[in-house]
Amino acid sequence: MTKSEFLLRVPDIINDSEHGYGELEIVSNTKGAKGVCYRHKDNLASGGNYAASWDQLYIKIMEYLKNRGCV
Repeated sequence: MTKSEFLLRVPDIINDSEHGYGELEIVSNTKGAKGVCYRHKDNLASGGNYAASWDQLYIKIMEYLKNRGCV
């Protein structure tokens, strides 16, 4: 999966019951490390995950979002 495909498949904004609204932020896009989090109004982040590929990261972030009730 490419970065563009990843971005089309994950929510760009979530409403977390604990942290409120958060916007997707890419924190790493290097050859061996892809990383994202959801940045909230208070500048705190939730859901931070890293993986070697966009495919692996997609699995991790979707699992997190499902467990938090965000998708």
